[in-house]
Amino acid sequence: MAQLEEAADVLITRLLVVDDEPAILDLITRGLRDEINIIQQANSGETALEMIRNSDFDCILLDLKMPGVSGMEVFERIAASDLRTADR
Repeated sequence: MAQLEEAADVLITRLLVVDDEPAILDLITRGLRDEINIIQQANSGETALEMIRNSDFDCILLDLKMPGVSGMEVFERIAASDLRTADR
């Protein structure tokens, strides 16, 4: 329960949403736009990795099953290259 309370205190100002389905990207973006200052979208794992290399994000929401580079592979690459990011 303490971890849940700590998570509620985290301020997310920059979010990356990754999904290969445009309707899901739009749904998540519309649902969170009043809560999060900057929401960026990527429609593939490849695009997400490029965006992650060029920008800092407080949180990344990943679709795990995407063609090409999957969300799990994106997570594994993040974890392998920058543990601080993967722990967030």
